[in-house]
Amino acid sequence: FHQLDVCAPPTIAKLAEDLKAAHGGLDVLVNNAGMAFKGDSTVPLAEQAEVTMETNFHGLLAVCHGLIPIMRDGGRIAHVASRVGAIAYKGLSDAVKARVDAFKTPDEVIAYIKEFVAACKAGDSAAKGMGSSAYGTSKLGVVLLTPIMQNKLDSMGKKIVV
Repeated sequence: FHQLDVCAPPTIAKLAEDLKAAHGGLDVLVNNAGMAFKGDSTVPLAEQAEVTMETNFHGLLAVCHGLIPIMRDGGRIAHVASRVGAIAYKGLSDAVKARVDAFKTPDEVIAYIKEFVAACKAGDSAAKGMGSSAYGTSKLGVVLLTPIMQNKLDSMGKKIVV
């Protein structure tokens, strides 16, 4: 048994260390951690966005950064997103869609997620064409990140499929 909190880097590092010691590496990584506020939640959108992104998006990134280095050639990574990510994409303004469609680096996706949180805090995420679903946007971030991550791994010569 290994306790893992995707929002706690020391637990990710400990898991990587233990997997490397016990098994020599990792073959399959399934990123399935996630959380969502109920539709009738009274928690302000700004707080929902911050908490949801921390687990669903930044947590996924942290786990990848911690475990990809111990993955063996031929390894597989499965990111569990949601159709809600596609629904969030459909709700974006045309200008925002064009922008996210052009993302080529993880940093661009990270910056967008941070921008969404900031817009939620300012109360104008919908007015900016970004929508107002913290969960949907977190999963959209995962969807956007997946092919970018594959391209990055390919360019590094890693034989891992995302």
